[in-house]
Amino acid sequence: MIVGNHSYSHPAFSKLSYEQAVEEIEKNEALHDRQIPFRWWKDLGLDKDIDTFWTFDFAEYLIRNDSNFTKDDVFKRINDPAPEFGTALLKDGFE
Repeated sequence: MIVGNHSYSHPAFSKLSYEQAVEEIEKNEALHDRQIPFRWWKDLGLDKDIDTFWTFDFAEYLIRNDSNFTKDDVFKRINDPAPEFGTALLKDGFE
């Protein structure tokens, strides 16, 4: 799995202005640059690619020592046939 950039504070992008959305992404990019050695990533130009057509939020970032969210909760979200937002990831006919 490759760590990619999406946002710093996980806001609802549909409620942000374009400028706010760019700021969220750039703030997270700066954090990645400081914490993760991405030299190979940048050498390949992958820091410039945006090729995601959709995304699924499994909320794995909620797994923390001080939360009750577990890996089982992540699997429930992956297998949810009727998520609150978007479409189901694992559904009949999905490959």
